[in-house]
Amino acid sequence: MNDLEKLRVILPHWIDHNSDHGQEYTQWAGLMDSCGLDDIGDLLRNAEKALQKADTALKEALRKAGGSASGEGHHHHHHNLPE
Repeated sequence: MNDLEKLRVILPHWIDHNSDHGQEYTQWAGLMDSCGLDDIGDLLRNAEKALQKADTALKEALRKAGGSASGEGHHHHHHNLPE
């Protein structure tokens, strides 16, 4: 498998992973707001917006690499896989 083929496999994982984290950031932002820590909530929402921007770039990279945006053949795995 060459590097471009590897990238076609890993990009959907990164996109899904960002989505999962973005949802967590939004949940935690709401919790911080309810504790009166709106400044922290705002920062977490800013982080989620930054992830959305990153997702746009990752999706474009996947498109240009000729990968499938549908997540076809995508599998979940842990980050600490041995090489």
